[in-house]
Amino acid sequence: MVYAIIVSAGKSERFGGDIPKQFAEVCGKPVLAWTLDRFEHAQTIDKVVIVALAEFAPMISHDIVDKFGITKVEKIIEGGDSRAESVLRGIESLPSYTEIVAIHDGVRPMVRPQDIDTVVNSARHW
Repeated sequence: MVYAIIVSAGKSERFGGDIPKQFAEVCGKPVLAWTLDRFEHAQTIDKVVIVALAEFAPMISHDIVDKFGITKVEKIIEGGDSRAESVLRGIESLPSYTEIVAIHDGVRPMVRPQDIDTVVNSARHW
């Protein structure tokens, strides 16, 4: 079982604005929706865990996951005080039968699904 952990718990303090950058719209979709779409279309990813600020979990679930038909998201968990703590919480939330974990930043939507597949397949043969 291959899980992707999408870390999206940042407050975007340097970005400014009223909302964190993962929710800023680009071409009609929040940045996080674009990122999740890439993992949705990666053939090697079985499930996705989103790590987010607790206050945004309902919005992510309804306005992104449900609205844009992202089916691989298994759960949304609360992030930590740092990126490292958020990643650790994501890893600790995974089932024991997880074989490979791909970790990606929620505000980096330009990754191609085939590149995700290449990395996961490389990890399988490592």
